[in-house]
Amino acid sequence: MTDLGVLHQYGEDFERALGLKTSPIAMKLLESEGDIPEGAKRPVKDLGFHLSLCQAFALSRMKGMCIAQLKEDMWCHEPIIGLGIAEPPQYWLDGNTRRQYFRTQEDAMKSVSESPRLPVGKYIGIISAPLKTTEFEPDLVIIYCDPAQLSFLLRAKRATGSGQTGNFASDLSSGAACLFATVPVLQTKKCQFTLPCSGDRRAGLAQDNEVVFTIPRERLDGIAKMTAKMDFKSIASSPIEAMPEHPLPESYAKVTNLLGIETGDRIIPGI
Repeated sequence: MTDLGVLHQYGEDFERALGLKTSPIAMKLLESEGDIPEGAKRPVKDLGFHLSLCQAFALSRMKGMCIAQLKEDMWCHEPIIGLGIAEPPQYWLDGNTRRQYFRTQEDAMKSVSESPRLPVGKYIGIISAPLKTTEFEPDLVIIYCDPAQLSFLLRAKRATGSGQTGNFASDLSSGAACLFATVPVLQTKKCQFTLPCSGDRRAGLAQDNEVVFTIPRERLDGIAKMTAKMDFKSIASSPIEAMPEHPLPESYAKVTNLLGIETGDRIIPGI
């Protein structure tokens, strides 16, 4: 098991280097109640109410809480089914929860059949906490960020040697963001980009300018270390230059000149 202090440093580095507004989330699937660390909150027992998974994620990233959920703690059915915690009812398989979004019942059933799902029986629940304070080693790390911060995470991922698209996927959907941000990552061990769904925005307080980037544990060390070396704030705080013939990075200007377009002195030296 990785030294938890290393994981805590990764969490601090992501927040500092990217200027994140909320903490990266450490997430782990539970195979038994014995996997739940001391101090974790169970929604029904400790808080007095059920939570949708997006709300548990929100409490972890916004309030610093460690939340452990078994089936009896959950409110939205999507993660119960998608994480393989219980068998799906036939009513769900028939597409009835999505019928209003499609022209036909068959299209709704097809959508359900294509929803990310883990096999039933291995896991009984899920736990989340801020990466910077986690008391467990996560299966993956979920980062809510804006598009500019995402571009830097992608740059860090690329710099680890995976190339532009290697070890990366993008499954987009208008629903079940909690599943699209987790299940494909668990299945493929690739980084994943997706969007908050309407439920995440409505119940989990995700903002309209936020996107979701997920890193499997297997890729975390390289991406975290590379992100810590980057100077996101200096670029993010640079003035907007919405002008024609704006200055180009020196290497960009050289290629443009080689293509027969003269840039003159409109360059940014050294990059």
